[in-house]
Amino acid sequence: MKKPALPFALLFLTVCSSPLFAQQSIGFSDSTDFQYILDYRLPDWGYSNFYLESGSFQSSGEYLRIDDELFDISQSGIVTTDTDHNTHSIRINLTPAYRYFRQSEDKTISLNTRLGVNTCLQGSSRQLEYEYDSNTEIRALGYDRDIYNGSYGSNYQVDLSIQNYLNENFFLLTAIDADFRYQWTDYSRKGSDDILPKRRRDLLERRLYLNPELGIGFGRLRNITPQIRAIRLNERYKSLGEASLTNREIIATAEHFTKLRGYQRTTDRYQKYFWGDMNQVLSGKLDAINAYNLLYLTDVLNETLGQRLEGFETSISGTFSYFNRLRREESKQLGETSIDRDTDINKALITTATIRWYKNLNLNHQISFVSENNLQFPLEDESDLKWTLSSQTSFNWLWTLTDRYLFTTRLQNQLLNPKRKLNTSNFDYLRNTTYLSGNLSYFIENRIALTGGASVGMEIYNRESVVTMKEKLFNWNVNASIRYYFARNLF
Repeated sequence: MKKPALPFALLFLTVCSSPLFAQQSIGFSDSTDFQYILDYRLPDWGYSNFYLESGSFQSSGEYLRIDDELFDISQSGIVTTDTDHNTHSIRINLTPAYRYFRQSEDKTISLNTRLGVNTCLQGSSRQLEYEYDSNTEIRALGYDRDIYNGSYGSNYQVDLSIQNYLNENFFLLTAIDADFRYQWTDYSRKGSDDILPKRRRDLLERRLYLNPELGIGFGRLRNITPQIRAIRLNERYKSLGEASLTNREIIATAEHFTKLRGYQRTTDRYQKYFWGDMNQVLSGKLDAINAYNLLYLTDVLNETLGQRLEGFETSISGTFSYFNRLRREESKQLGETSIDRDTDINKALITTATIRWYKNLNLNHQISFVSENNLQFPLEDESDLKWTLSSQTSFNWLWTLTDRYLFTTRLQNQLLNPKRKLNTSNFDYLRNTTYLSGNLSYFIENRIALTGGASVGMEIYNRESVVTMKEKLFNWNVNASIRYYFARNLF
């Protein structure tokens, strides 16, 4: 029974004892030296991007002709048909977009806007002529039919958020999320036949979503991933036989890594411009490195570090949620006009309390606690809900050794509890879900790549109505994948 485990044991020993192909020097030379993280401050930087997110034009058409002749047994005659069918369509789509981002120690501004315009015109015509020839009579009949369908639409989206610090630890939150959509469809049909009478239909649909938010907060949370990546760049630079970067150069390098997203958003070949400017930050030190070692140095961007944050912040905010939908359809057929109008309006007030705490024990380990709690109050009289409470809390542990392995563990709890106005056939319930999950990514260059994860969860569901019911659901999941090279040879 123990023999099947032998190949796996040999594989493990092979992986752990293969120094010829595996990386030898991985990780920080001193993982406990993270004073750079404590001293790190966000630079004043930003980017803007105004571009055509999508623009397209398409025109298509089709012509079909059918000549057919068949013998009608029931009438002892021959039926000859001639059919012409034309279809064509034109589609036009334009979506300009504007993005703006600005970040510093005092303020963070993020703005995303999109304006979309779309048009679709479709038309078809059909002509049919047929002749019936029998021993007694000849009849010629036919009809034509035209159909037109036009659709015109537009949408405008705005997503703005501002976090402004009034002093070292106290800040204000303002945000707005808006989405306006308008669509009009025109349909008409006419012809000489009585099978499908003349018809016209106009359909109008409008949607408006508005979500302004205002809040206050205390504390300060910084993204220190750029600082850790700067330390890793220095480690790689020293492994090439170069002298260590100075403290000022490491800090300047971290500030430049902070701007990486700006290069990705504003240039196509962002690494060309990013590393060109990095060379200026380092006073031209990269000029002395040959191309082969430079590729090794720039590979620092591929290291799996996870999202590294440091600090604590708590905030409370209020959000007014407004949704308005109008649908109007007007139809004309056989001299009669019918109008169908449907309106849907939803309003709600949402209060949100958030706590986020991140602590880096050293350069390899990070623990965090995040809790977000929402209490929603519907403002519509027709709603049968008093309020709805939702909460999500998690405790996380991240363990990384640069690009050798990354291990993350999360203990998460989710709560959902709606409260209704009347104790009728509608019931109140409480859903509480707890999960424990872990994910591992392990990598040894030219030898093995291993990824895997496991999770266990418990869901408790309590319902209170005429009859009280309590359900418990336990679930689990395990997944793993491996890529292992027994031998790799280059000829």
